Amino acid sequence: MKLVLFTACMLAAVPASAQSGVLRLSGTEGKVTAPVTVELVPLPDPGPGRRRVRIVGLPSVSAPSLTLDVSAENGIALASPVVWTGAATAGEEVALEVELVVNGPGEQRLVVAATVKHDNGFSQTGLHVFSLNPAANASFLKRLPAAPTDPGGRRILEVPAATP
Repeated sequence: MKLVLFTACMLAAVPASAQSGVLRLSGTEGKVTAPVTVELVPLPDPGPGRRRVRIVGLPSVSAPSLTLDVSAENGIALASPVVWTGAATAGEEVALEVELVVNGPGEQRLVVAATVKHDNGFSQTGLHVFSLNPAANASFLKRLPAAPTDPGGRRILEVPAATP
């Protein structure tokens, strides 16, 4: 099961010489995003208080340098520092297995900074934030009324009819 939860990207100004074939526009806003997709794949936990995940980076462009820098916050820590650097090849996955130490309750976040450096010195960095325990801060959902169901347990949806 692969999880892609939340992605926020940051970039420096784009020189006109780097705008052809290197950039990808996202959504209707036309924001420039880093040309790397990052996914998080859960692995079996090695023991109590520890979690393992596989981080998969997939660049959509070829470039001399790709760096994946992993950090953890809010209730988890990295068992050891994780930074990978190598050449980026379009369509070729980079996979890292990461062991995490759970050191507190609540929402646990893993942050992956993917940086691509191009031949002309231009670099793009995307920050990918993954929430590993999103239900910990979703206590407000318990206060919402339960959806009505029929005797068979199926959810009842009420659709107001338009008046003529």
